[in-house]
Amino acid sequence: MSTWNTRQIIEALALLDEAAVSDGILEITTSNFRLLRFPERFLSPTMPAAQVIWSITSKSLDIVFDEVSSIVREWDLDAVHWWVTSTTRPLDTEDYLLQIKSPRVV
Repeated sequence: MSTWNTRQIIEALALLDEAAVSDGILEITTSNFRLLRFPERFLSPTMPAAQVIWSITSKSLDIVFDEVSSIVREWDLDAVHWWVTSTTRPLDTEDYLLQIKSPRVV
């Protein structure tokens, strides 16, 4: 079993962002975020179905979060994994997400 460090994860996500999305993965990309919905075959306790793999916005986080939440609910999911890295904007995205109650952010 390999262990990934933070740098490796961020680099892998950047490559995923540049790669074609595999069959069965739903993708929503806007100017503010990229949201992926993975099929059941990819899921595990550490691999949530819905993931925001990047977010860069000058919009209000309330508006962006509501947009993502609406999509996640349409997928009949109750949680989204939101990657926050050194490139995420605004800088207080992590603090904002930690205060959110529903849908559950992991």
